Amino acid sequence: MSEMLRAQSFLAKRDRSLAELLVGWLLLPFSLLYLTVVTMRRTAYSIGLCKSVRLPVKVISVGGITVGGSGKTPAVIHIAEILSSLGKSTLILTRGYGGDVESPTVLYPDGNRSERRRSGISLLSDEVELMAARTESAIGIGRDRLASFKMATTTHGFDAAILDDGFQHLKIKRDLEIVVLDATAPFGSGHLLPSGNLREPRRTLKQADLILLTRISQADDRDSVLAKITRDYGVNRVVASDYVCDSVVEWRNGKTTPMSGLAGIPLCAVAAIANPDSFFMMLREHGLQIRHRRAFVDHHIFTQAEMREVAAEAISVGCRALIVTEKDAVKLEALDFCGLDVYVYRIRLQIAAGEANLHQSLLGLFDD
Repeated sequence: MSEMLRAQSFLAKRDRSLAELLVGWLLLPFSLLYLTVVTMRRTAYSIGLCKSVRLPVKVISVGGITVGGSGKTPAVIHIAEILSSLGKSTLILTRGYGGDVESPTVLYPDGNRSERRRSGISLLSDEVELMAARTESAIGIGRDRLASFKMATTTHGFDAAILDDGFQHLKIKRDLEIVVLDATAPFGSGHLLPSGNLREPRRTLKQADLILLTRISQADDRDSVLAKITRDYGVNRVVASDYVCDSVVEWRNGKTTPMSGLAGIPLCAVAAIANPDSFFMMLREHGLQIRHRRAFVDHHIFTQAEMREVAAEAISVGCRALIVTEKDAVKLEALDFCGLDVYVYRIRLQIAAGEANLHQSLLGLFDD
């Protein structure tokens, strides 16, 4: 396990060993300092010392209180699809973490996406690539989201903007604040950075208009988790969801393969996401024959040497194919897999409870 993967695992871990508890305690002073900075920053915006900008469109923030892994990207895609079904032109504003885009960049669904794909060159993050593939929304990319918005609106008009990972992005006022929580660990490890993976204290959730729980079926006690969140934040403010398999696609030719077509094939599961165990669990629930699995740190860019190593490990235990997440599949261009087939497991967000809360909140934005 790489050092970065160990760090990612430590931050998210709730049941820690004695040694891990000691490390966490040693880091507590820095967590207190972090808490002070976060609190002062939010206070500065709330009393007007720091200014927030009102955009001339409806703004929906989709964010979280933990470092990675809560499922914000599928949520953004789902919300973009709902807005599209309502006939609303939508712009997604994202930092594009993990990519190499330095200046504001805009991808439009009707032009430069296909041109960029034909060129075979991409500096975009895996999450941006995924949103580009799964939505018809324009995507503004860059650290300065105001600059991305201004660039996008010089030639196109929009009805709404989605702030991807927007809960901490206070420079832009929002009309709807959605916070995404992983139902398997709603409050992460329970510790603030750097002793844990919380980016915000739990009390900031009171500022959310909607709480969107993901992976509800994977929670140890889904009913008690849903009941607690509903009790704390109100039945009209909670939406529960799951990830379900949208399709399985052969990576080389893009053909859809039925799940039954994978039955009996010894597979190696590979994931470079914040919560690889969730992916591995979904594969097991399908009854797939997973003989080997390999996890990398979130947003990891695969090298040919790593792919040869993974393929060799897989072949040594009798695997005949690899299965990867859709988020990781966008990073496999030009890699060789030593003769192994590669299947892409595509997911979508499916609302399990509180669907009316989400739809009414979105519809309410445009009532005026």
